[in-house]
Amino acid sequence: MKVTVLQENLARGLGVVSKAVSPRSTLPVLANVLIASDEGRLRLSATNLEMGITCWIPARIDEEGSTTVPARTFSDLVSMLPSDQVLLKLDPQTQTLNVRGGSSTNDIKCIDAQEFPPMPVPDFDGAVQINVGDFREMIHQVAFAASSDEARPVLMGDDPVARMKELFQTRDPFYAQAHATVQTEAKPAEKVADEVVRLAQTSAGW
Repeated sequence: MKVTVLQENLARGLGVVSKAVSPRSTLPVLANVLIASDEGRLRLSATNLEMGITCWIPARIDEEGSTTVPARTFSDLVSMLPSDQVLLKLDPQTQTLNVRGGSSTNDIKCIDAQEFPPMPVPDFDGAVQINVGDFREMIHQVAFAASSDEARPVLMGDDPVARMKELFQTRDPFYAQAHATVQTEAKPAEKVADEVVRLAQTSAGW
């Protein structure tokens, strides 16, 4: 593999996929980032076997190939390189990646890409497209309510909403269910909150 990329693109891509790196795994390859030529671009992938992240960055591919690089070492090195082109050249026999940027040249020992677990292929049938900024804001507004209490596993499952609906349908006594409507149009948030609390007190006997 012989690839030329811009330092800023490579650093940004590594920053994205490194969130899925598993530094304390018993499998050494999970502490690595997979880099591979892919239809004229450079593909970066990482996984901890529970979550996988892949991104593509523009690159000039002179020779096809792939390998896995220690994520922390590679990220730290790339972040210190000058904002210019970075040349990545792999010796497939020794699995050594030569990284050149500016006047710097470094060799990193890699692990063969064949040892990297296969990344799942997403099925986009029925997928919904949403603005990234809106999606980020939605997550920010609800993330504080996510449970980390292992004593309440229903809130930590793959689909807690579906589980909660199932419990509500069976009228599980551990949860209370109420039906009420609050008109929110042209009302300040404080007034809406007061009405919600009042209805809850009335319906549930708080």
